[in-house]
Amino acid sequence: MECSSERLRKLQLVQLLSLLEIKRICDKHNIHYTPIGGTLLGTVRHKGFIPWDDDIDVGMLREEYNKFLEVAKDELRPEFFLQTYETDPNYPKAIARLCVNETEYMFQGDKDADIHHGVFTDIFPYDNSPDNKLSQIYHKYMIKWLHYATYHKYSPFAKPTSIKGRIFSFVVSLPFIFNNKKTVRIIWDNIMQKYNSVPTKHVVRTGSGYPYEKVRVKRVLMEEFVEMEFEGFKISVLKGYHEHLSDNYGEYMELPPIEKRRNVQTSCVKLDLGPYEDSAYLEQILSKYKKEFEVIN
Repeated sequence: MECSSERLRKLQLVQLLSLLEIKRICDKHNIHYTPIGGTLLGTVRHKGFIPWDDDIDVGMLREEYNKFLEVAKDELRPEFFLQTYETDPNYPKAIARLCVNETEYMFQGDKDADIHHGVFTDIFPYDNSPDNKLSQIYHKYMIKWLHYATYHKYSPFAKPTSIKGRIFSFVVSLPFIFNNKKTVRIIWDNIMQKYNSVPTKHVVRTGSGYPYEKVRVKRVLMEEFVEMEFEGFKISVLKGYHEHLSDNYGEYMELPPIEKRRNVQTSCVKLDLGPYEDSAYLEQILSKYKKEFEVIN
């Protein structure tokens, strides 16, 4: 599905609402968060979204993540829904999503799943990654195994389309054939957090679809923060962003060639912004946050 630049921009502004709600709650309760991945790159290089980007990713250390999930139960404004496997029984992911109610952002892999499909911001927990190399390998492959086993239980969410993929999904799920889906999901959660009681030099974005090594970072980088501009608002950003971005993108301030600047995700099959299709209404909701936060002119 392709989007015009105008529609992509409106999608970004609706996504911005969920980021600002995360900021509001985190600021109030002293919870540390940071943009990650392309959102971090956009913050540093563009002071907002990468112009052709279509999502927002936020990261928190597990203890901060758990605190956010707890306080959000009472703090969330009615325009939003906090999506986890506990609040949305058919949602299998190992991360939380803050969804905007009355919207739909549907993808090929989950279009048949009975879940909240609202426009969202992904919230990733970071768990301890062991210092020992063999333990890292164990952690990496156990997480991967439980990922596949969980998704098989939660079918039709991201159900493999190829015969080979379906056979693989079935085989890896066999050890859990007598477990219900929530039990397997909890086992996966426990594996991700296996080393959280042990001091480690690195943490890893355990719910990510990217390779383990790519999303493993020094713990110290996730413990100090500065404020930076994102779409005119000040948000929290990990202080060591230069080191982190350099490791992931090299010369990250250089724009990629035009052919590598992707538009909206090609797997998107439906985008309905509901009441936010009305630009005046969208601006009205954004203005609430502008009144609450210091806005950069």
